[in-house]
Amino acid sequence: MKNEGPNVFGRMPAVPKFLASLLLMLALSVTAAAQNRKISIDMQNVTVKEFFAEIEKRSDYTFAYNNSEIDLAARVSVRAVDEEIVAVVDRTLAPQRLRARIEGNRVVLSPGRAAVPPPSSAKPVKAEKTISGRVTAVSADRRGQRDRQGDEHRQRDRHLG
Repeated sequence: MKNEGPNVFGRMPAVPKFLASLLLMLALSVTAAAQNRKISIDMQNVTVKEFFAEIEKRSDYTFAYNNSEIDLAARVSVRAVDEEIVAVVDRTLAPQRLRARIEGNRVVLSPGRAAVPPPSSAKPVKAEKTISGRVTAVSADRRGQRDRQGDEHRQRDRHLG
């Protein structure tokens, strides 16, 4: 008897062997695609075009965009360690108000608010529960005004009730 190495499938019929092999290959390809969505990059004062070229070189993705909606000569700086490509691109292109999404092996850029806005000097926002029980976000300036209004409403309700 010839020894041909370990027989993984044993005496399994041909169709289930084929299906098991197909599922194994599919699982491996999904794992490879999921790993490719993250990137580590450190670039300072480069053009958007150079930024795109570096992402394309380090991943299997290409960029799709409308030339009239993007300034490829704009200078950007980016530092990311093992971050999602979409998040890195969104953060880097936020000043141009572009949003990235992945479709197949393309990073598609479209106008709109970026998913990860750049850091801003806006006043802190706090979530507050209203009298009706809904939660709303209120800036520090509006909190004082709301507190005064809430006191007025509570006093009126006590007076009426």
